[in-house]
Amino acid sequence: WVLRDTKDPGSKAVSSALESSLLLGMQVFDFADVKNDRCTTGLASKKVRVKLTSCQDGQFTCSDGSCVGMRQRCDQLVHCRDASDEQDCGLLGLEGSYNRKVPPIISINATSFSPAVVDISIILMKVVSINEVNHKIQFQFSAELAWRENRAMFHNLKQDTS
Repeated sequence: WVLRDTKDPGSKAVSSALESSLLLGMQVFDFADVKNDRCTTGLASKKVRVKLTSCQDGQFTCSDGSCVGMRQRCDQLVHCRDASDEQDCGLLGLEGSYNRKVPPIISINATSFSPAVVDISIILMKVVSINEVNHKIQFQFSAELAWRENRAMFHNLKQDTS
């Protein structure tokens, strides 16, 4: 497969994908013969993975080009013949500079920030012991902290599932 630039026929990207693939799914293109290529400038390789699709809205494109429902993506069951619907299914993305020891902040405006609001819930599970002589009470409890984390990116979340 050869992709040519209509404005510069000498520039071309080449893929060795099978003709029967119709270029659908994940393919590798070599952009070595593309002049002034902005997509691979600064990259070590001129070979780029490209996924082309004929899937509808609400569908996921498997690496082999077949389509499955988006709700089937990352549901821990393989639906694509190549199992690509269960690849890269991480739920939480944190940037490399994320520091868990620094509390989250919220943006008030372009130049002003405020600490994030933290909701605290404490559930008393049971009274373990009461010692009236020593004036001691032991409890077993659970504490839950919840806040909006603007430094995290959530992926592959599903509606109406636990």
